[in-house]
Amino acid sequence: MCSMSNLINFNGNLVPKDQPVFTASSRAARYGDALFETMRMLNGKILFEEMHADRLFNGFLLLHFILPEHFNWQFLKKEIEKLISKVPQGTHRRIRLTVSRGDGGISEEPAKSPQFMIESWLIEEYSYNTEGFVVDVFDPIRKSTDSYSNLKSANYLPSVMSAIFAKENRLDECLLLNSNQRICDATISNVFWTKDQTVFTPPLKEGGIAGVMRNYLLRKLPDAGYLVAEKNVDTNTLLQADEIFFTNVIRGISWVKTFRNTEFTNQFSSAFFKKFISPLMLVEQPS
Repeated sequence: MCSMSNLINFNGNLVPKDQPVFTASSRAARYGDALFETMRMLNGKILFEEMHADRLFNGFLLLHFILPEHFNWQFLKKEIEKLISKVPQGTHRRIRLTVSRGDGGISEEPAKSPQFMIESWLIEEYSYNTEGFVVDVFDPIRKSTDSYSNLKSANYLPSVMSAIFAKENRLDECLLLNSNQRICDATISNVFWTKDQTVFTPPLKEGGIAGVMRNYLLRKLPDAGYLVAEKNVDTNTLLQADEIFFTNVIRGISWVKTFRNTEFTNQFSSAFFKKFISPLMLVEQPS
């Protein structure tokens, strides 16, 4: 008998997470032909829900997914809630939603499309990494500078290899380069830096993921009076920064202590975490 903590939602059916679900002809497995969203849920509510929905469905448009009329965000949200209602309750959860184009060869009309899978884990609340990350650049793979690089697609090879490199070299994260040898993002994060009281991040046209936390900060920082700019950056320029920090929806903000042989401060990033991330944990429990 399956433990409730070991369930996933596959196409509306709650099944054990170790049960095979995708077939050998899955286009997700064959070609990485799928999109995914990694979301943080607090007290049963998805943080940044609208931003996740917009990114996902804009991705469907870009990838020319053919979706049935009922396959909208409200449908997917109900399927997430179906899974959550059957697993052990907890304040903080990580939700991963994967949607694939279905089964078939690369030039065939996809069958059983779309297909979706929802996974859930209990996680800790947001916390600031007081020790600071040690990072370097992962050089062997370069990301392209087109709009497809902004997607959260299942074709995630640059990040997979970057994560392996980080583990082999005892690093906390790695910066990724684009085809122009400029920094576009990191393994599982977007990158920000500060210089002379201004906050910078690479523009999305540089090939980074269109991160939800990145989007959130780009909205909040100017409203709070901070100078913000999107700017191209190479490795040498980033080494001259005052601070470097990473963002994603699961970690929030993580500051970089050491990049190669250079050490950085964390005055801005710690203040941003307190001002913009900590309040997210005050979401009220649903009535």
